[in-house]
Amino acid sequence: MEPRLIWAFLLACTTACDKGDDSASSDGDADTDTDSDTDTDTDTDTDTDTDTDCTGKVAGEADVVGSGTATIVPYKSYTGTESLQYTGADGPRKGELFCQINYTLTSTAVRTDCLDDKKTKYFFDCNKDYEGWGFDLVVSDAAIDAAHPDCEAILCDKDVSSLNGTAVTYGWGLFELHILGMVHYVDPSWDALGASKWDPETGALSYQYGADDVEYYK
Repeated sequence: MEPRLIWAFLLACTTACDKGDDSASSDGDADTDTDSDTDTDTDTDTDTDTDTDCTGKVAGEADVVGSGTATIVPYKSYTGTESLQYTGADGPRKGELFCQINYTLTSTAVRTDCLDDKKTKYFFDCNKDYEGWGFDLVVSDAAIDAAHPDCEAILCDKDVSSLNGTAVTYGWGLFELHILGMVHYVDPSWDALGASKWDPETGALSYQYGADDVEYYK
């Protein structure tokens, strides 16, 4: 699963909810106190809960920025951490970094389809001439950052731990025959991924990328 799918996963919210009947009772008894009290209490409680549970009431859009660091042994292992930050682009949270989700990325498999593969080498080549690499990675230890904890507007009824077990594929090498840098796999091909720095001497990688804006809720 590529980063765009991770973001979509985080945005999965309930979009429909059973609501109380707003219509007034019309049993012909104008002075029935029970009908009036029941309607008022039910309408108020249901509407308030629905608004805060992300049932389709969009408040605005948020900019999404991903960043991470990792230690890599080419063709052997990738161990790192990544964060997703959500900043209001408009609406009541405009300009506010209100949610950050952190998680660990660990390699599960080495990608060999970027090693001099005739089908992909003109798009992405991760061979040793470019000190390249490619890995399938899995997410674990997903948690909300205490400094920017208001992630209910993004997660809605999903727990952040539901992100664990999702997958992404990253690589480093020569992209489109002239760009040396980091990529991610978007089936059925590789695509460039933001700005990155890779030190083959130490195995240290750092990177940052931007994503499409996403909706956030009240």
